Amino acid sequence: MLLATEYVIKNLDFPFSFTGIKIFFREDENLSLSQTHYLYTLLDRFGHDNIKLKYTPITLDAVIKKYKRKTTEAYKIIYISIVGGIG
Repeated sequence: MLLATEYVIKNLDFPFSFTGIKIFFREDENLSLSQTHYLYTLLDRFGHDNIKLKYTPITLDAVIKKYKRKTTEAYKIIYISIVGGIG
């Protein structure tokens, strides 16, 4: 069953933002995603809004490894707060 048979559907064109991610449609028919605004919001929330920024792109073949050092409970709570803010 098509949704259009049950509901009135309105074409709102392409989205420019979705769940805090900016969507850029390029002329070569590819798209780019950016979370810059959302990251600035997180930095502000945790008092790091006046830091110097550095562009650090990640390569597609980067390997992400688990952090093996022991951490304090206070650090774990801050980490959970930041990760929780991502959603």
